[in-house]
Amino acid sequence: MKLNELNGKSQNYIKDVLKIIQLYIGLEYLISLTLFGSQIPEKLENNSVSDCDLLIILSNDTPSKLMKQCEKRIIALEIKHKFRDQDGSLPKKALIAVQQSTGMFISHFLTKERYFQENNFSKIFGVNRVFSILFAPRHIVLNNVIESNKSLYGTPIDQITNKPDVPVADILKSLVMNLMISFFSLLISPFRSLKAIKYQLEAVKWSLRASNYYAFEEASTLDEIITRFCLNSQKNHSNKCKQFYKRFLALRAHPSDDLRFTLRSPVHILKIHRIAIMLKNYLAR
Repeated sequence: MKLNELNGKSQNYIKDVLKIIQLYIGLEYLISLTLFGSQIPEKLENNSVSDCDLLIILSNDTPSKLMKQCEKRIIALEIKHKFRDQDGSLPKKALIAVQQSTGMFISHFLTKERYFQENNFSKIFGVNRVFSILFAPRHIVLNNVIESNKSLYGTPIDQITNKPDVPVADILKSLVMNLMISFFSLLISPFRSLKAIKYQLEAVKWSLRASNYYAFEEASTLDEIITRFCLNSQKNHSNKCKQFYKRFLALRAHPSDDLRFTLRSPVHILKIHRIAIMLKNYLAR
């Protein structure tokens, strides 16, 4: 993939990341640099709430001290290129802690080759290990990344590891985790500076992605997923479904406070997962 296929903000960020790796670790330790998520050009999903998801895989003999130094510099780059909020007030610091525990709105993931080969979720994405075991739909997330990405440097990630099987528990974890994020968004919605709508949009987005992968075992664009799930909703709810996701896509393009959307989101998150389970059972017959 060529960098000029991306917007200028993402291009500059990725170039700076490579400079930091070369300066503090050395490119000889870099096994793979991979772009995934909404920034992939073919998805046409890049918008003002999109971060620039980079998976950085280093060789197993990379000194941990150098990785920590590199990590700090890349975090500074995320702030510089406005992919991460700066530490400020106590509430914002709490939000940053939530982001680091869950991997939300983090624009780089620095790991070693063996962790990726082992599909070690917490080590790959740098998230809380207990949280990832209890709530993260680990296999669904990993498979989405492995299946839908663009290699920027080194070995493509599908040559480093294989996709793990997805257990039933993953869709249940997705439901619980995204409802938690949705209710968290409701909780902080009175504080406008915290931009609660971002978390609600993230909960709906990942509900769609996880449910789609669970049912169909493929990574699709949000437009394709929405079309699928609205077609498979009950006839008397089809128009409401379309209206909700039309608003969802509009808010992703231009985020703003929307209490009606926020209040309706938990119900739709439940419906998305229910449809996914029904489709999986139907397709398995």
